[in-house]
Amino acid sequence: HVRYPQGIKFFGQAAHTGSTPQVLRRDAAIAAARFVSRWADAMDAMGGSAGDDLVYAVPDVRVINPSSTTVAAECLVQPEVRSIDPAILD
Repeated sequence: HVRYPQGIKFFGQAAHTGSTPQVLRRDAAIAAARFVSRWADAMDAMGGSAGDDLVYAVPDVRVINPSSTTVAAECLVQPEVRSIDPAILD
């Protein structure tokens, strides 16, 4: 299987959630969520050609130093893909 033990880090810019307009925010958590969604779509598309042998998960999504009043400056995602066939994972 393919695992990303160090994860994939997304970086944004910390800002106050109450006073920073949405259009000016650089939210690492939103970027990570968009990545996971698109990645899952790509895995689903690959899975169709690989039969039932391709499976995937995102067992860990974490905002670093989370705060309800701060736009996320850093987020970590750890995707994982598994298949019995090594050629599928290349």
